[in-house]
Amino acid sequence: MRDLSAEAGGKKTKVGIVFDIGGKDDRSFNAAANVGVVRAKKDFPIILRDVEPGDPTSIEPALRAFAQYGYNLITGVGFAQGPILKDVAKDYPQLHFVIIDDQVDLPNVASLLFKEHEGSFLVGMIAAYTTRTGTIGFVGGRDIPLIRKFETGYEEGARYANPNIKVLQNYVGDSDTAWNNPGKGRELANAQYEQGADVIFQAAGNSGLGVFDAAESYNKFAIGVDANQNWVKPGRILTSMLKRIDNAVYSVVKDEVEGKFKGGVHVYGLENDGIGYAVDEYNKHLIPQDVIDKVEQARRDIIAGKIKVTDVMAERPLVVEKLPEPPKELPIADQFRDVARTILFDFNKPELKTPEQEKLRRIAEWLNQERNRSIVFRVEGNCDPRGMAEYNLGLGDRRARAVKDFLVSLGIDPSRIETVSYGSEKAQGSSEGLSDAPPSWANDRRVDFVYMRGGVKP
Repeated sequence: MRDLSAEAGGKKTKVGIVFDIGGKDDRSFNAAANVGVVRAKKDFPIILRDVEPGDPTSIEPALRAFAQYGYNLITGVGFAQGPILKDVAKDYPQLHFVIIDDQVDLPNVASLLFKEHEGSFLVGMIAAYTTRTGTIGFVGGRDIPLIRKFETGYEEGARYANPNIKVLQNYVGDSDTAWNNPGKGRELANAQYEQGADVIFQAAGNSGLGVFDAAESYNKFAIGVDANQNWVKPGRILTSMLKRIDNAVYSVVKDEVEGKFKGGVHVYGLENDGIGYAVDEYNKHLIPQDVIDKVEQARRDIIAGKIKVTDVMAERPLVVEKLPEPPKELPIADQFRDVARTILFDFNKPELKTPEQEKLRRIAEWLNQERNRSIVFRVEGNCDPRGMAEYNLGLGDRRARAVKDFLVSLGIDPSRIETVSYGSEKAQGSSEGLSDAPPSWANDRRVDFVYMRGGVKP
């Protein structure tokens, strides 16, 4: 990273951007953000600096370095930076921040969100009208609800055009490395082409370039994502689902320079050209005009509300009831010890048919029926700060592992399960999640399904 100390002074607006680990040359998501800030640099008197983290541990130091040197506007590219950026923004309330693909509810943070499902619906229609085999495919990067949003819209659009179409789907992985593995992307695309797919939509970051290589090798079609990728493999990229990150980032920089920065949620969809699909000199001969006409009519119908495209991230999560609180007459220490014992032993003995295990069996059945959904467990490890911290340390993690292991034992793919524990992080007596109402995190946009477990009230 450049030495920022020399730029601490001056009257120009200082803009810093921290890319996702895919890097600004991924020709997709990060590249689109880079186009926006570079264009802003040409049009406005700003100092622009960027950081390409080699791994996730480099993200927070980069964000904090920009903040420490007084950068006016600091952008985090990608939902994974949301929690980190939130912490940094809290520490520097006088500065302005931008997060892409996540929502941070702070007055000095602009959250840029996109209706990816709408654009995916349209390219799904194009795929369905183009296929000659009746089979199309989807390759996602990391298996997370955000990418399921692309997949679901794509499949709905394809079935809108052809109710009998077959849609194959695969994901590169369930960690951050899934965005930067072109070899795996190509391997998955090869398998789908071998199964009869002749069009594959990729939403996989740098890994998607491997899908393009496979399309070229098999002489089939692929669909680009985020940026206009039609030029990458001319004649093989049927179209690209455009996510106008460039315009969104440019707009926020412009507002900052003009003193008009607004925190809060900024949503981009078909109605404001924040989402779309690409037709240019590289692919205009691939899509007949009658197909364009049908897709354009669908675009107008989506904007008008006549076509409803499922947004899997907007659905309210299903909350399974939490463990009943122990009797009030017990001392706090005994209450907590009893709850801890129940959680730890119940899940570690599969032969026991406890109510908690029965709940998990029902969840497993639900997951098997809803194969386009994933599940996030927020597992609490709350305790009384007046002497019970020793029971709490690591308890949330043990609960999380036990819950996940039990679901895997029931045949659920572990890549569809994410566990987040608040054990030792909240060892100082937090009671979030213990009231009668659902906890605040139950409305987290990335949560498809929540299984609540609580400790006791301090």
